[in-house]
Amino acid sequence: MIDAQTAPQILEHLQKSLTVTIYGTRWIPGTPNFVAVGQHARGTGCLQVYELEATDAVVTCNIEGKSALKCCTFGAGSISAPRLAVGTFDGKLQYWDLEHTKAPLWDTQAHASIVNGIDGFGGQAYGYGPPELVTCGRDGCVRVWDVRQQDAPVAAFEPADSNSIR
Repeated sequence: MIDAQTAPQILEHLQKSLTVTIYGTRWIPGTPNFVAVGQHARGTGCLQVYELEATDAVVTCNIEGKSALKCCTFGAGSISAPRLAVGTFDGKLQYWDLEHTKAPLWDTQAHASIVNGIDGFGGQAYGYGPPELVTCGRDGCVRVWDVRQQDAPVAAFEPADSNSIR
């Protein structure tokens, strides 16, 4: 029988009321900070950076965009200079430097509609391979992106019958 003293436990560190809908969160590599992406009630995008301070999570950066943000990853950046890749509800792929947040480093149309998921791998963070992202969209496509060239994906996988996309 598993005892409460020896079993793994999940404990709530803090709870915070928000005025936005959050769709994705990620820890910022090597820090006690995290990002949250989502949307405001008016449908605009929300990218917030939180810093853990004792018993609170304090917003240190708050960016509002034109379109709601669905998903994010730090997977293709380096640990010393993390870059955040974000997928939006209007099908865009954005690549952010959180030290300079006036505008994304780049912003490209990745899918015909919402970017449902994103992940990254490679580059300096792993010591081999190019820094790449993979996105999947509501349009049924999966695309691979090299963050050093944002104009077009390096690989694209599309449905055989585009009429069957929901």
